Amino acid sequence: MTTARKIKQRIEDMQPGSAFVARDFLDIASIDNANATLRRIAQSGRIFRILQGVYIKPLRYATLGADMLPKPDAVAQAIARSHEWTIVPTGITALNQLGIHRTVHDVLEYVSTGKHATYYYGTYTITLRPCADDYLVNLSERSCLIYQALKSLGKITNDEELAQLISQHLSADDINSFSEEIRDESPWAYKIAQRMKQAENVTAYATCPR
Repeated sequence: MTTARKIKQRIEDMQPGSAFVARDFLDIASIDNANATLRRIAQSGRIFRILQGVYIKPLRYATLGADMLPKPDAVAQAIARSHEWTIVPTGITALNQLGIHRTVHDVLEYVSTGKHATYYYGTYTITLRPCADDYLVNLSERSCLIYQALKSLGKITNDEELAQLISQHLSADDINSFSEEIRDESPWAYKIAQRMKQAENVTAYATCPR
């Protein structure tokens, strides 16, 4: 099977609505070959280029007569992969992903191991802000998200209320993993994690059958 055919086959196996970049095919082809192949496939109309170097497999709704675009977070993650950056939602974007804040905003904010950059995708603005903190590479993706949510809410509430609020949107595994991972990264966040564990224990006790 040719390299081009392997790339086409992988795209065919992707879920409709997926966002991808040439770097996603490095196990098959070089960056230059993958980019050239993706450009040719885009010219055929089977995939769309939505940003420089970022492509999507459209999700077609025949009843609507339209193509549905991927969620903006999927596009942001594809941008990060194309540059080999690690990104984590911050601010309202982090709160949205944890289900703490329900209102969807047109501006998505991320901290990044890369440079400051802004991208425009449909009606959305994706902003990446550089962050030199080691936690972006030392913590798991989930724990990074929790930490950013804590930092966002910590500006407007006290530690006890913060622990109660966040813990309501996390599983016991989330809380335990976060507590273990954040111990050496942030004394403040570790203290909140311990409070979240206490809140989780109280909730579990209250719901136990007597």
